[in-house]
Formats: sequence, C-alpha cells, structure tokens
Amino acid sequence: AGTGYRLHPVQAAGADPVVKESAYAAKTGTFTVPARTVAVFTDK
Repeated sequence: AGTGYRLHPVQAAGADPVVKESAYAAKTGTFTVPARTVAVFTDK
C-alpha cells in the first residue's frame, strides 16, 4: 500500500473501454480489474 500505479499508457489510450475500468487503490494496495481482462500497471 502507498505505492502509486497507473494503467499502462498503451492500454489507457486504447479503444477498449472495459480495460480502462481497471484501477489501483493506493490506500489499500488493491487492484481492481474487470472479469476476463488483462491489465498492465506501471509505477507512477
């Protein structure tokens, strides 16, 4: 917890709206990714 992550720029700029729902909550250290989705996160 506490580390910052963001969705990889290629996925963030892509056409798939579902992958853009992926998120990281720094307070809890929890990643949320929709079902049947592969999401890549990078350090902020």
